[in-house]
Amino acid sequence: MRALLLGVEWRKGDPVPDFRELSRQRVEDVVAGLKQCSGPGYDAPIMWMLNSIWQVYGDDAHRLFFPSLSGSYAGEVLEKMRRHYARVQEGQRAHWARQGLKKADWKK
Repeated sequence: MRALLLGVEWRKGDPVPDFRELSRQRVEDVVAGLKQCSGPGYDAPIMWMLNSIWQVYGDDAHRLFFPSLSGSYAGEVLEKMRRHYARVQEGQRAHWARQGLKKADWKK
């Protein structure tokens, strides 16, 4: 998958390509391709590619690349990922807010 995302040829035994080689043009091409993907069978690869892009570009990816996914199946997958992340963050906030309190004093 990594070689596919980077657009390089890779064979078993070759060194694994580095994500730092992921150019902005390549990301734009990949995002354009993701807009063409549809159906539940594509969820995992779409999530993997979106996460990989985010690892390289950080929050700039949400501004530079991800808005173009709006209205596509990949955009729906991205929204599911965002909702999941928000739930995880809320759970972590609740966990840290309860630290040092007796269980009977926890707010639900």
